[in-house]
Amino acid sequence: MVNKTCAQSRQVNLTRPRSSTATTRARAAKMLLDFEMLRSRPTGKSWRVRTREFLPGYNDADSVDAVSHSLGVCWPKLREQAYITRYPEERAANIQMFAAAVRDFQRALNGLSVLRPTPGNLQKRIFDIFQSSSGRLVAAASSLRKCEGQQPLARLVEVASLIDRKAEIVPRAHLKPKRNGFRTICSFTAADRATMALAKFVIEATLGHSEFDMALPGRGGARGAVKKIKAAVRDGYTHWAYLDIRGAFSSVRRTHLRSICPALDRTLGHIVFPRVPVLRCACHTRDATRSTTATCTTHGSNQRWVRCLPEGAKTSAIVLSAVLGQELRRFAERDWVIITHVDDILIGTRTHAEAEEARTLVTNALRSLRSGPIFLSRSEVQSVDRSWGVNFVGYRISRWPGGRLYTRPSNESWRRFRDRCLQRLVAQFGLGPPADWEAVLTLSTDFAKRWAASFTVWRKGDRARNLIASNAVDAASIFQQAQLNIQAGWRSSVDGSERQHLPI
Repeated sequence: MVNKTCAQSRQVNLTRPRSSTATTRARAAKMLLDFEMLRSRPTGKSWRVRTREFLPGYNDADSVDAVSHSLGVCWPKLREQAYITRYPEERAANIQMFAAAVRDFQRALNGLSVLRPTPGNLQKRIFDIFQSSSGRLVAAASSLRKCEGQQPLARLVEVASLIDRKAEIVPRAHLKPKRNGFRTICSFTAADRATMALAKFVIEATLGHSEFDMALPGRGGARGAVKKIKAAVRDGYTHWAYLDIRGAFSSVRRTHLRSICPALDRTLGHIVFPRVPVLRCACHTRDATRSTTATCTTHGSNQRWVRCLPEGAKTSAIVLSAVLGQELRRFAERDWVIITHVDDILIGTRTHAEAEEARTLVTNALRSLRSGPIFLSRSEVQSVDRSWGVNFVGYRISRWPGGRLYTRPSNESWRRFRDRCLQRLVAQFGLGPPADWEAVLTLSTDFAKRWAASFTVWRKGDRARNLIASNAVDAASIFQQAQLNIQAGWRSSVDGSERQHLPI
């Protein structure tokens, strides 16, 4: 019976003819209603009846049961893909995208003969095709793990209907302030976000995950990185080389992906690397020794379009992780502990000389990449036995006399707290007449408690609570002093340009 099903999948053409926009919306609405009825009765005869209506031509029991099971398990993702969006005006586009996803699912079923599943694996393969929630792709992603070489990728992506996309992705960009200027944050339409999500599945299945990146799902993020650092310190890795990449996403171009996997660049390069608007100013130039695409508030001739990894895309982090992982794998045999978190690199060694060597080797390796240099904005050697400790992902890890490791927010985290707290106070009370001290202190203290709760690794004992309270009082006093200065006739910096040392 299973072999008969596979033969039928070669003969039956399930691709629906193209229709007008109104007809597509009506058909998509009917499909959503059908799925709603399926969800209300997840078992029983109605499943099989509805599945036969949904997939005419698949009448044997094995295919109907397999597809019915897929519909039931994947319903929550489908409903989320069809209804939920950050932009209400794009809901109609989401419904059209949902209808296109259903057609892509049918094409994928029709393309089972190309993927050639084993007779006993047909039901699992049909389920995998539908499990991606938009339909086109898990068949390609799951098959890539079993393929040797990259040549089958183009055919698999073609089956997944990704290679047929010719439209240019043009993101909407806006500037977001950062410590040394601005960064360009890109936002995409619902259809572009869905396409990038599909491309992410293919990239993950092809390139895999970097064993060093703690920002990937399932690695624990900042909490996992801190735990790994503390475990390494207990094993004797006391000196650490810290490296921060300058303009990490804008530094990675299509040539980097082409050097890792040319087939991925040919099929998905126009999706992963859209043209991103970049603003340049005189203080951030590009020459033989310096390379950056930092942004500023200037416009006109300083604006240019660059094909690079956009900030805000689902695919950017996984590609950056793969590029860094491939280069850092060259040093895996050394007695180092390598940890990365997006664009931050931390290398643990046993001596200060080894840490300096690690910093030099990795810096030169990234700068001399044949696919394009990647420069650093900051690099230094840190030690857990020094007063400033090891600073990484917002935490500072230091070792006290006696061997106890203490984890707390880094100095930069405290400065960011002060700046954000002052912004909150200005938004609440303004810079007019001095506000009531009790109200200012209450708001500052509440903000400090919520901010401290985000540092889950930090054990908040008596000393930590006193530290939180003292910084809240410090921020409140800076704000009230600024109000008094303004009332006296001269302005004082509230945004942090006149930095004062916090009691940390």
